[in-house]
Amino acid sequence: MNDYVAELRSLLGHRPVIFPGASVVVTDDRGRVLLLARADTGGWGLPAGLMDPGESFEDTARREVLEETGLIVGELALLGLFGDALRTWTDRFVDYWATKIGLGGAIRAVVAAGRDPFAQSRDQVDAAVAALLSATAAAGITRPEVAPDDVVVAPSGIAMVADVLEDRDQVGRVLDLVFEGIRTRP
Repeated sequence: MNDYVAELRSLLGHRPVIFPGASVVVTDDRGRVLLLARADTGGWGLPAGLMDPGESFEDTARREVLEETGLIVGELALLGLFGDALRTWTDRFVDYWATKIGLGGAIRAVVAAGRDPFAQSRDQVDAAVAALLSATAAAGITRPEVAPDDVVVAPSGIAMVADVLEDRDQVGRVLDLVFEGIRTRP
């Protein structure tokens, strides 16, 4: 944790704070992706880190790769911004929901027994979407008044007809229309 982040944390405690940062996909001439062993989680990850005051995203990306790997980065290409994470999530959520709909008989049996099969997962999904919307609204990507539950309901409805829409590209285009609806207006 850099000094700036440590200072903010000492002032704000554990309250949510949005820290801009960069992740870098480093590839070799064979297209292999460089992954680093993460000391904090024990997993694997991309070179990444938080932006220091006065840095651009490109500066942050270059510094993090140098600090974490010793490599000096050549040309950089922007692959996406945080708002793209929300769009990617909607694609995956439709796939997830379509699978859940395929389990319709089992879900109906749970409901008939008087239980709510979606209560726990729905709360978790709403919380995750709320975090994404908060970050994208703060970055000026999405409108701040968009409700997390509305974002969850839209792809849920699309998922209900996903098997009817045999063209996966069409599902993507419909999701694009929904996502464009929550973007900020110039």
